Amino acid sequence: CSAYAPLPALDLRLRLAPPTLGVSRRQPSCSRRGLLCARAYVGNRLSSSVEVAVSKIFPAGAGWQTASIVAGNLNLSSSSAAFFITVGLGDFLGVFIGHTLFKLLKKTLSKDTSISMKSEVQTATLLGGAAFFSGSAWQPALNMMNAMNLNFTGAFVGVGIACTWAFFIGLRVWRRFLAPTMGAVERKNYQNLKSDVQLSIAIGSATAFFVGTDLTFGAANWLAGIVGIPETMSAFTGVCMAGISTSLGFMVAQLVMATLLLPNKCWIDPEPQFSN
Repeated sequence: CSAYAPLPALDLRLRLAPPTLGVSRRQPSCSRRGLLCARAYVGNRLSSSVEVAVSKIFPAGAGWQTASIVAGNLNLSSSSAAFFITVGLGDFLGVFIGHTLFKLLKKTLSKDTSISMKSEVQTATLLGGAAFFSGSAWQPALNMMNAMNLNFTGAFVGVGIACTWAFFIGLRVWRRFLAPTMGAVERKNYQNLKSDVQLSIAIGSATAFFVGTDLTFGAANWLAGIVGIPETMSAFTGVCMAGISTSLGFMVAQLVMATLLLPNKCWIDPEPQFSN
């Protein structure tokens, strides 16, 4: 399962949408350096991250799990290309539908005329496309970790790294193909390279925590008691647990970045400023 994600995204600096995966937050002025200013930045970053988790990362995990159930009903082997593509599509649909529906509801309920649904659909296409890459890569990455006889922690790290790269490659590839025809998708440049890297790391963390849903690692799985999905669990509850696992991993990564990165140096800041 993967997640995921302006990619609560991760500069997803889309021409008409900020690099906050559709989340807008006014950052406080830091002319007065100090603890209060730092707390305000962290608070705003985490608040925006929660929006991303709800609208994209949870749906991505849930979409992957749902697609895996469909694949199982079709008797697709978890080592087959058909399975990989099916769950990748589940990831794509989770992100695309989650982002688009969230923005539509936000626009309708808040009467926010600044939200352009055309731009948001384009943003959802970019993020969903990248999620297809990471979602398709998750199972083969886990299969490889198992073939290497790695313990849970080794698989956790290995899958996270593999899916970080997969999501990042997906972002760069889809920027290349979508930017010429979609005004909300910024062309590749050095600035959004850095934001894409940060977003991909957060997505990688989400996919690593999704490994915690696999109980075949036994007692070595230190996430089993939190996000484990036993065979006796209902399909619906399992889908929800998958979304919780990816959201948890994403928020852990975001907490670290929100706390450690300087103002305007995080992908989720309204106007990130990265030096060349």
